[in-house]
Amino acid sequence: MVAAALWLVMSGWMFATHAWGSLPAVVDGCGSPAPDVRFAPDADAVAAFMAGCRSAGSAAYLHLQVLDLLFPSVTAAFLVAALLLLTRRRRSLRWLVVLPLLVAVGDYVENVGAWALLAGGDPTWAYRLVQLGSAVKNVLSWASWLALIVLVVASIGAARRHRRRPRAQSMGRSTSSGAEAHDPAAAELIGSGPGASRTGSIVGLRDR
Repeated sequence: MVAAALWLVMSGWMFATHAWGSLPAVVDGCGSPAPDVRFAPDADAVAAFMAGCRSAGSAAYLHLQVLDLLFPSVTAAFLVAALLLLTRRRRSLRWLVVLPLLVAVGDYVENVGAWALLAGGDPTWAYRLVQLGSAVKNVLSWASWLALIVLVVASIGAARRHRRRPRAQSMGRSTSSGAEAHDPAAAELIGSGPGASRTGSIVGLRDR
């Protein structure tokens, strides 16, 4: 619950506000979205983004990277906790919890490249790290969220089936009881069974 609450707060802050460390603040300062929200941007795209950032834009991108030191871990903790909860009765799917951890690794690899670029250098390896980290982060993030959605839907369906089963059984019992009460032949068969014979014998012995 703590991880989910923290993830919601950080996501709202970073994606929906123009506050310190937010993605909209980076767009305001640099004129285009940060490489962090693009899919595997190449070296030319990242270089064009960095060139478009004024001093205020570079500061906003730096602030974003500071927040992004925490956000991948918070996201991974939330998704791992949710997947563990949803796979309690599906032990064979426990491996899915590895996906959010790999997403965080990809995000931090991307951040290493971003920090190198913010330091004022222009190393080729930094561009490659941004591109590689972004690709890993995005692909596995989609897989993680898809797995979460599928498991939630499956759990809701299983819960509904579990609720319907006792109702069907109780309806079946009441129907059977009603049939016996209204069917004289059924009552006669029940009364003529072995149990009825024994009861009649006992009553006869008492009368003697």
